[in-house]
Amino acid sequence: MKNDREICINQPLLQHDNARLHSIKMTKPAIHELSWEIIVIVTSFIFNHYIAFSVIIRIIISTFIYDVQSSVDHHHCKHHLYADDLQIYILTTPDSLNDAIQNLNEDLESISAWARKFGLTRNARKSQAILVGHQRLLRNITPAFPVKLNDTIIPFASCVKNLGVYFDTHLNWNNQVTHITKKVLSILHSLNSIRKFLPVSLKKILVETLVMLHFDYFDFLLTDLNVNQFQKLQRVHNSCVRFVCDIRRTDHITPSFQTLNWLRLNERRNFHFLVLLFQVLHTSTPTYLASRFSYLSSYHNLFTLTQNSRILAIPTHKISSYSSSYTISLSRLWYTLPSDIRDCRNLVAFKSKLIKHFLTS
Repeated sequence: MKNDREICINQPLLQHDNARLHSIKMTKPAIHELSWEIIVIVTSFIFNHYIAFSVIIRIIISTFIYDVQSSVDHHHCKHHLYADDLQIYILTTPDSLNDAIQNLNEDLESISAWARKFGLTRNARKSQAILVGHQRLLRNITPAFPVKLNDTIIPFASCVKNLGVYFDTHLNWNNQVTHITKKVLSILHSLNSIRKFLPVSLKKILVETLVMLHFDYFDFLLTDLNVNQFQKLQRVHNSCVRFVCDIRRTDHITPSFQTLNWLRLNERRNFHFLVLLFQVLHTSTPTYLASRFSYLSSYHNLFTLTQNSRILAIPTHKISSYSSSYTISLSRLWYTLPSDIRDCRNLVAFKSKLIKHFLTS
């Protein structure tokens, strides 16, 4: 349960259709579980832009910047680093918020000292701070101290953009859904002027190349979309199908999905969920995800049925909102798969059987 209270930025975990997907673990149910706690997060581009002329130089710079973690290790805050983008965060109660901000400022000063030691410039203008917590807690909270980086005050924002994903103070996905829909509709609008001159096969390639990546990017974050948010995304996804197949809004769209061999949006996201889970179960990496999952046979050694079917144990929980966390959602989704898919040992075979399962179900 402790890991579900953290917000993490991770190394690339999943590769799909030759596009690298990066994973952010963000558990909204933790906000409901920690009913009297809030999280203070600072996401920052610590350094000014640098010029990288080759892959080797990029690797050297990334290796060098990675050492910035030593300046915040064993301090007050937890942290995550991706290239030159650093996030530090601290969990606190409303009564201890001011103390937490002072501790956070001390860690920021340590980062600034590390940067000065190596002649690097801290970029406070691109840094953002946000309070994440339940609405009833944040409604009456006014921090007595500001967050500072390099003597520059970083104001608290209601919404921040982190690695291309929009987060707000309550981890509501309205801003992210709006961003996806605007991006996709803008691309479809640009392609609409030439749709009459393109064959279906080429339009399909264009949509898969230019549009679908916006649906897929961080889609395994969106485990707890409400009905309106999901329907909004699905309508835009349907517009992609109508563009490729050149059908009207009044025409039934299910046959077109079958013709294109495309999964609907929830099935597409579940596919990514399960591929990620398969890799976690078979590689035991990353450890913070692998430690969350265990087979039911490890608890019930006498039942050969559970040993053969590779069913995951679902942790007991009392809070209903925790059901949409990664641990619960993925374990239940894994349970719905036929045993021949769960028993796969090869990723390629697993993907092939999984696609067939979704297309025929």
